[in-house]
Amino acid sequence: MYAAETIDRSWYIKNKYHDSYGNNHTEYQQINYYWNKTLSLRTSFGLPKYPTLSKIVKNILFISHGNSDVERGFSINEHIVTESRTLLSLSSINGVRST
Repeated sequence: MYAAETIDRSWYIKNKYHDSYGNNHTEYQQINYYWNKTLSLRTSFGLPKYPTLSKIVKNILFISHGNSDVERGFSINEHIVTESRTLLSLSSINGVRST
C-alpha cells in the first residue's frame, strides 16, 4: 500500500520541539487523524481509493479497547435480574436499564 517514505510527515507528526534541557520531543497525530487522511483519498474518477480498507479500519477503531463498559453492563443486569425476577423479557430488562 504505502512505503513510509511516501507518507507526508504532517500526517503522523503533529509537532517537533526541543525542551529547555536540549532534549528532542515529537508529538504524534492521533490515529484517527491519519486514517481520516488515508481514507479521504480518491481515485482519478472521484471514487474512494480504499473502500474495503475503509470498512475494516472503521470497524477496528470502533471496537472497545477495554472491558469496563461490558463489566458495567453485567453489574447493572445483576441488580435488575434477581432471583425473584428471572422471567423478565429482554425488552423489560432494556426498559428498566433505560430509566
